[in-house]
Amino acid sequence: VQVVKDSFTPTKIADGLFIVPDWCDNVDTNAVNIVLEPGIAFGTGEHPTTRLCLRWLKETLARRGTTELVVDFGCGSGVLAIGALVMGAKRAVGVDLAEQAVQSTMENASLNGVADRIIAYRGDGTDPGTPGADGQADLVVANILIGPVLDLEELLAGYCKTGGEIALSGILYGEQSDSVVERYLVHFDEIKVESEDGWACVHGVRNAVPV
Repeated sequence: VQVVKDSFTPTKIADGLFIVPDWCDNVDTNAVNIVLEPGIAFGTGEHPTTRLCLRWLKETLARRGTTELVVDFGCGSGVLAIGALVMGAKRAVGVDLAEQAVQSTMENASLNGVADRIIAYRGDGTDPGTPGADGQADLVVANILIGPVLDLEELLAGYCKTGGEIALSGILYGEQSDSVVERYLVHFDEIKVESEDGWACVHGVRNAVPV
């Protein structure tokens, strides 16, 4: 167990931003540190899509200033929702089909001292009672898979208030990212694509076209 633990060291996401295993003492106290229990659910920061989304959150939160609500759709370990909170968002909602992801998100939120500002919701997002689903989110991030990203365009657009922003990942750079751009042009403007190691993050700004 100790050998496995020693293999998890702080993961640098960007300048001044790290993901840190909860047992790690080697921490830069001047940086923003997202504390995680690795291995509980998807999202330990070692995959390019997680890093792309966290960098987008860092840059977008800094640019926007006050951000009331972030929705992390397909939250896994909760790393993106928790990251948004420790970087300045006021509230976050995590949505996932897996009960383990909901539990993991709340456990990791407690490790970061933000459990009072996050709701982890089990479901597929179609339940009208899902927090944030009625166009309340300033930011929506979905690091899932290409199929759901394409299929859920209207659902995800429905979370996002006019002028809010979305980031979509779990997709490959090239043909997949091109198809996402094309699909999301209806409800989103200023769409851009970032990439790392063959993976992509597509992001844009919600327009006023109704869902």
